Amino acid sequence: MDTGSEKKINWISILNYFVFSFVGCISTIYCVVIKCNSVVASSIVAIILSVLAITIQDKYNFSLAGFAGSFAGMTTPFLIAGMQNNYGIQFFICSLLLSLTVAFLYSFSEIITFYYPKVFFDGFGGRLGFIAFISVLIYLLLFRHSNDIKLFRFDNVPLIFSPIKVFLILAASSGGAMVSMEVIQAMAALNGNYKVLSVALAGIIGGVLIERIPELGHDLACAWYAGAFVGMSSYFILMLKRHFFFAGLFCGIFYALGEYLFIGVGGKLGFISFISVLVMSRINMLISYIKQHSASVDIEQLSSGDISNMSVNDDFAQRLVESLMQAKENGAENIPLENMEIGNFVIGEKEEYVASSEDENINQSGYENLDEMEKNCADFLNESGALRWLYVQEMMEYFTITAYRNISMETFNTFNFPYTTSLVAKLLSEKRVVGFTQNGIKQSFFQSRISESDRNNCSYLALLPKISGGKLKGVFFVFYENKDNASLMEQIDLLKQYYQYSFTEGEEK
Repeated sequence: MDTGSEKKINWISILNYFVFSFVGCISTIYCVVIKCNSVVASSIVAIILSVLAITIQDKYNFSLAGFAGSFAGMTTPFLIAGMQNNYGIQFFICSLLLSLTVAFLYSFSEIITFYYPKVFFDGFGGRLGFIAFISVLIYLLLFRHSNDIKLFRFDNVPLIFSPIKVFLILAASSGGAMVSMEVIQAMAALNGNYKVLSVALAGIIGGVLIERIPELGHDLACAWYAGAFVGMSSYFILMLKRHFFFAGLFCGIFYALGEYLFIGVGGKLGFISFISVLVMSRINMLISYIKQHSASVDIEQLSSGDISNMSVNDDFAQRLVESLMQAKENGAENIPLENMEIGNFVIGEKEEYVASSEDENINQSGYENLDEMEKNCADFLNESGALRWLYVQEMMEYFTITAYRNISMETFNTFNFPYTTSLVAKLLSEKRVVGFTQNGIKQSFFQSRISESDRNNCSYLALLPKISGGKLKGVFFVFYENKDNASLMEQIDLLKQYYQYSFTEGEEK
C-alpha cells in the first residue's frame, strides 16, 4: 500500500458480496421447496459457495455473504409468498424480492463495517444469522402477502417444558458449539471461507444424522446448527473453551424459550446464536470487572516459577492465562513472560512448544517504558508470533524508538522521523492498521530508516497508530517474515481484529 493512497471501499468486493448473498438465499429457498431439510439446504449451499470461494482464492471471504443468504433462504415457503403453490411465477418473484433484500442489507453491513467494525458486531458468532433475520423481518414488513401468516403461536405453548427435551437441546447446542470451534481452530491458519466450510459440514451432521432421531430430531438438529454458529466467534470475543461451551448452553436455552416465536423466519437460529454470544461476552466483561477488585494472585510464584517441565493441558492453559490477566489487573509489573516456555495458547488448546534458534536469541528492550495499552499490544504481538517489532513515540515533535523486539542496532540508530512527515498525516486520516507489501517497503522513507537485513527479512510491514485527542501519540511497526500467503493473511486479519477491539478502545476512530 502506498502512503499516498486513500482509504476507499472496494466496490467490486461489495458487488461480489451482493451476488454471493443473493445466490445463497434463492438457492436455499428452492432447496427447501423441493423438500430438502432446511438445515441441510443451508449447509449444502454454504459448502458449494465456500468451495467456490476457496477455488478462486478469494481473500475477502465472499462465502460469508453466501452463508448469510442461505440463512434467510431457510424461511418457510408459505411465509415468503403466502401460497401453497411454490413453483409458479408469483413465488419466484417473491423469492427474488427476499433474496434482493438480504443481498442489499448484507452489502450495506459490509460498507458500514468497513468504517465502523463494531456497528454490525464483527467477530460475534451468529452475526450472519442476525443480518439474515433482520432482512427477513424487513421483507415481511414490506411484502406481507397473507393475513394467515402468524409469526407467533401462543395457543399451543406447554406450561411445563419436558426436562428430557430441554436437556437434549442443551446438549445439542453446546455440542455444536464445541465441535465447530474445534474444527475452525484446526483451520486457524486459513481464511473465513474455510470457517464457512467447517460450520456447514457441522450443519450436515445435524441435518442428516441428528435429524433422524425420533420425535425430537428436527429440534435437536436446529439446536445443533444454532450452536455451531457460536464456534465462528472471534478469539477476542470468546477466549477460552468454556466460554464457547457456556455460549452454546445459552443458545440451547434461548432456542427452547423461543420455539414458538418467529416461527419459520430464516436467520432465527443465527440470531439466537448471536444473542447467546453477546450475553456470554457481557458476562465475561462483568467477571473481569469483579476480578479487578477482588482477585488475589500469587504474583511471586508467577514471576519466579519454572514451568518448563510441566505437562501443558487445557486446564493448565486456562489457569495460566487467567492468572496472568488477573496479575496485570492487580498491578503486577515485569512478569517475565518471555522466559516462560508456555507455548502459544488460543482458546485454551494445547500446543507443543518447540524452541528454535530465533526463540533462543530474542532481543527485547524498552517494554517497561510502555503504558498499559501499549504493553498489552506488545504482549499480543509476541504471543501471536510477530518476532520483530518496534514502537516509536512522539517526543519534541520527533518520533523515536522507545521499545523494540529483535530489531538490528542499525535500524535502532536510524529510525526516527519528524511529526511533519506525510506518513503521520496518512496515519491520522486512516486511523486503522496500515500495511505495506515488499514493494511498499522499498520506498525511500523505509530504506533510509530500516536496515537492509531487517527489510530483507520482512514480507509485510504493518503499522498500528495510537491516536488520542486528534494527535498521533505513537506507532507500532510490526515486521512479518516470509510466509505462505494464506497464513500471512490470517495473521494480518487477527492483527486487525485486535486493533479494532483492543488497541483503539476508547479512542476516536
